[in-house]
Amino acid sequence: MSRGFLALHGGADEETAARIVYENCNLTLRRSREIVAQMPIEGLRDFFAPRRRTGSAENPVTKLLPATVTEARFAELLDALSDSECALSYEDRREARSLVDFSLHDTHAGCSLPINVKNAGTPFEQAERLVGLRPDDCVPIPAYKAHGALEATPNLLYVVCVDFQLKADLDAFLPTVLTRPQQLAWNVLGQFTGSNVRDAEDTFIFRIVREHWDGIKARIRHPDFHVISARKAIRVLQTSPERTPGIGLRAWGTGARAEVNVHVSIDREMTAWRIVGRRILANGIKDVIRAVNRKIVEEVYDPEI
Repeated sequence: MSRGFLALHGGADEETAARIVYENCNLTLRRSREIVAQMPIEGLRDFFAPRRRTGSAENPVTKLLPATVTEARFAELLDALSDSECALSYEDRREARSLVDFSLHDTHAGCSLPINVKNAGTPFEQAERLVGLRPDDCVPIPAYKAHGALEATPNLLYVVCVDFQLKADLDAFLPTVLTRPQQLAWNVLGQFTGSNVRDAEDTFIFRIVREHWDGIKARIRHPDFHVISARKAIRVLQTSPERTPGIGLRAWGTGARAEVNVHVSIDREMTAWRIVGRRILANGIKDVIRAVNRKIVEEVYDPEI
């Protein structure tokens, strides 16, 4: 709908603007014409559906921004890795909105490493009581996503940056550099929804981060990234069910409200990305894939009854 509005205010006639609305919205051509005819009178926002929940925790824009900044930081690390070894290259797969954000390719070995980048920006204050980990040593991995990855992309790595200060840093910096149209777009995306809003959110946030990247990079902290494979996260779920409230903890709903996560320790169960990167440069991606798929022999219960 906004495309039709912009076309109309850019000098297009009503019929052209109506057809743009018709082609981009789930509306009849007649209804598209009625809407375009009202645009000069009512403006655009009157045609948007308001979000039912608009708090910061439910605002996709405020959630996407730290995640996109974290991904941009990691993309620069992939650039540096690729520059160090001509056989390495990477593919940005975020547009597909799958489990995989980036694929790191080794052309010599003919293999790839799928990577999901995560920003852990809010401490789990009750971590010590509920899962036995310090809040600053606790990273949540969605159990259903890790389980699904074992079927679709069994070598998937979660690369996580724990930065509890990032959102505050961005909140302080961005208002000083956003243009008036960018501020209006930010407010509209936070208050309204629609059929193509996810695409609009992604496009807007990517553009903001790209346009202001130098300023953002200069004003944020740069904590380390840490790595755990989806396979290892599921191993933690299996061997330490108490780390996955909802499975290993009674009355989980009284302790927190969230999707079911397996909580892993940064100190004991994750590996710094710089170590993984050095390992890739020294031994290739296949060495990391072998580490992800390492097996041991152990006795386990296998009840007949």
